[in-house]
Amino acid sequence: YWVHNDSGDSARIFAVDADTGQTLATYQLSGATAIDWEDIEVARGPDGKPYIYVGDIGDNGLSRSSVTVYRVPEPIVTGTSSNPTSGSLSGVQQLKLQYPGGEKINSEALAVDPNTNNLLVVEKTSGSVSRVFIAPDAGWTSAGSSSNPTQWNQVATLD
Repeated sequence: YWVHNDSGDSARIFAVDADTGQTLATYQLSGATAIDWEDIEVARGPDGKPYIYVGDIGDNGLSRSSVTVYRVPEPIVTGTSSNPTSGSLSGVQQLKLQYPGGEKINSEALAVDPNTNNLLVVEKTSGSVSRVFIAPDAGWTSAGSSSNPTQWNQVATLD
């Protein structure tokens, strides 16, 4: 399994043994930052290869003008629980995203559509309805480089 820490940690992910829960590897994501990482997923990219997607999509204070999703090719993990590996992953890409009208939204769940590679997030709210937003799989840049944010588009609500 791939996991990460919440806000307050560096931009790193962990490979965890599914049977024991032991850490097999720790990887820094080159060029990435971790403001409020909330979700992680492995999904096939447009080229058919597996990628790790990390959603820096949290905004508890509703103060962020944009959020970021990172993706990096999934590495082959060679570490063991008695001899975990560590390193840095290169080839990290980022997609800066902005909500409609510049609204500040706290999202906690990230998914990648397996047919279109579009990104999907679900808003975390104290209300009775959460909004669902989708963004196209376009506009990826090298992590750390600036770009114009891609727009999230609301596509549904969940009671």
